[in-house]
Amino acid sequence: VQIDTETNTMYVCGTNVGMPIFDISNPLEPRPITTFSGGYVHDLHVQNGRAHLAMINNSRYEAWDVSELPAMPRLSSLSISSAHNAWASRDDSPVIVTSETFGGGLTVVDMENPRLPRSIATLIYNGGFGGSFTSIHNGFLTDRVLHAGNYIH
Repeated sequence: VQIDTETNTMYVCGTNVGMPIFDISNPLEPRPITTFSGGYVHDLHVQNGRAHLAMINNSRYEAWDVSELPAMPRLSSLSISSAHNAWASRDDSPVIVTSETFGGGLTVVDMENPRLPRSIATLIYNGGFGGSFTSIHNGFLTDRVLHAGNYIH
């Protein structure tokens, strides 16, 4: 679940029925706005009228304009293997996308032009602890500082 506190909107990801989106102005009576049906959304980050989607089953990072729901035009799409988690900086560029796979890493996406995303850096851990491989599970940005959770395969 991702809640955009600026717009009182809740996005429910990780379901087998698309991504339902609700108006939670009255949290005791959420009202359906629409359901995104463009693929399985594993995780997302919403801010500034943009939804940054991690679509693990399709190995895609996608950015969507959610400023005028229920309309939801796609801004861009970028192939990122096993895209598990997406998180944008305060100004929506860069976006970090983690890959949940054996030896998975983190991709930094330049979104200065949201219609032309480009991968500008990739971080992959080589090795790990005792010969095991690590994977970056989730990443979050605060003031351009990356906070990453890792695990060992």
